[in-house]
Amino acid sequence: MKTRNYTPEMKERAVRMLIEAKDDYPSTWSAIKAIAPKIGCTPETLRSWHKKHIDKTIPAKIQAQSQAERIKDA
Repeated sequence: MKTRNYTPEMKERAVRMLIEAKDDYPSTWSAIKAIAPKIGCTPETLRSWHKKHIDKTIPAKIQAQSQAERIKDA
């Protein structure tokens, strides 16, 4: 399997595209599947970049609280 190296700028642009377009899709995963081929990466690669972006920009305490609220609401 060939490993492709993406520049940080490319990763940032891809995540920005995903964030801007995800409201146009029924789920984040469907947006990822639609955008990844346009960028030239696999959906899983884009998903992992998006997760890293979220981890860097949203404090873990807030993420945990949001997850707890989702579980409580379910």
